[in-house]
Amino acid sequence: MSIGIRACIVLAAVLALTPHYAAHATPWAVVANSAEATISTIDLGTTPPTLHGPFLAGELGTDDGGLFDVAVVPNSPYILVTNFGDELLFRVDVSDPTAPVAAGSIEIGFSAEDVAVAPNGKFALVTDGGYKHEVAVIDLDTFALTTISTLKAGAAQAVAIAPDNQTAVFVDYFARLMVFGLVDPATGIVSDSSLPTDGMPLNVAISPDGQTAIVANFGNTAPPSPTLEAPAPMNVYRITGPGTVVEGTTPIVEGLPGCQQSVAFSPDGSRAYVETCTWAPSGTPVPEDATTQLSWLSVTGPGQVSLGAAAAANLLSKTHYAWFGVDTLAVSGDGKTALATNTSGSDAVSSVSAVDLSTWSVSAIGPVSTAPAGIAMLATPTPTLTPTLTPTPTQTPTPILMGVASSKSPSVGGSFTFSAICQPLSTPFDAYGIVLSPTCGTQSFNLSDPTELRPGVQPLVAGVPGLPTTWEGLLYGQAALLPYTQGHTYTFILGLVPAGTPPSKENVIPGCYWEGQVVVK
Repeated sequence: MSIGIRACIVLAAVLALTPHYAAHATPWAVVANSAEATISTIDLGTTPPTLHGPFLAGELGTDDGGLFDVAVVPNSPYILVTNFGDELLFRVDVSDPTAPVAAGSIEIGFSAEDVAVAPNGKFALVTDGGYKHEVAVIDLDTFALTTISTLKAGAAQAVAIAPDNQTAVFVDYFARLMVFGLVDPATGIVSDSSLPTDGMPLNVAISPDGQTAIVANFGNTAPPSPTLEAPAPMNVYRITGPGTVVEGTTPIVEGLPGCQQSVAFSPDGSRAYVETCTWAPSGTPVPEDATTQLSWLSVTGPGQVSLGAAAAANLLSKTHYAWFGVDTLAVSGDGKTALATNTSGSDAVSSVSAVDLSTWSVSAIGPVSTAPAGIAMLATPTPTLTPTLTPTPTQTPTPILMGVASSKSPSVGGSFTFSAICQPLSTPFDAYGIVLSPTCGTQSFNLSDPTELRPGVQPLVAGVPGLPTTWEGLLYGQAALLPYTQGHTYTFILGLVPAGTPPSKENVIPGCYWEGQVVVK
């Protein structure tokens, strides 16, 4: 069966760019001041950076409530700030970062600690810092509470939303789970499942391409004591489709110092930066000269992460506890600077650490407040497109096919899975899986034809234009299908060819070929 997508002929105009609101000429950051319930802003376009504020005293809830997390609403003048004890979510207009204006609040109904905004700027999710399974869904067009959803697979102490605006990832600290689900902004969390973590998960971040999720684990035992049995590795997961998450190609990253609190990706997604606070073994006090530290990870593919450098920089904060889900680390839009605050209010410092990511030198911005908490970079506004009279045809994007193997060394009698992510094509195609076997020669399977696939395996089909399509299933595992032999190497190929064309590398549509090898143990 050939699966085709009708090509859409679209006339686009030569566009004049008019922003939704006045764009900031230089990069800015905003900080939540936890103890005073105020915010401050930082102009990174000056040398040294210029601190402004604090602002909005008495307008962001009570100062003993705890103003914790900050999230930026894309393509708008707004940020969102959580007040934990007051159970409130505040909206602030920062179109002029030197004079922020409070722009409303929403009563959440539980202690609001972490907030994540969908990349399309249409909705936000708020989670609690305790044992609750509830997630608040916020309509950002009306700035109103849409619904409170209840997770079935675990509690929610932190949240992140993928660029597909459909996938949400949470962490359950006490149950040691990463919970993921499908979000409908109109109705809430549609479905959710969970995967185990290798420590007590405290926070989570998703890569800019939406395919990698990294979970920060505070340690291997729970507080109240900062003396943990052992520091935990970080967990890596791969987002394979809307609401679907699997273990990463590299499931864990080891070797980071101390207890992980926040993760922030570089703008291009090739690196992830991690803020950790001090860990001490049971019965051993935290050293008086200990500081929080910044490490970095290398991201080389979906769910494929390795340690770049541990403790690349010593930060100013001396905290040894951590807030649930509060993002205390942010990276500038040019990828040159990281800003880090305190991981908790315990032994907090008043300044923000500014790290030059080329030299790893650290400087202080401040004093800002008693305990700077959540921090975020103000995004450059997306321009409004105004058409003129000169039409030109758009070009179809180059299709891309990517596959990921579940194991490079399956055992005899075992099973093997792979997943593929395919950009939609504008012409009919057939999708083939090809096995090159030293014992059976070449075997091919038309992945577009359900009659040629194992029972329960879904065919690879093209999706809605502009959206990626995910196919995942069992390629082999039955002796009748592939009687593989110990020590032999098998090559697996995924390819898209024009409909009706025999499967071969020569016939593959450009950009639509993936090849991987496994050696049977």
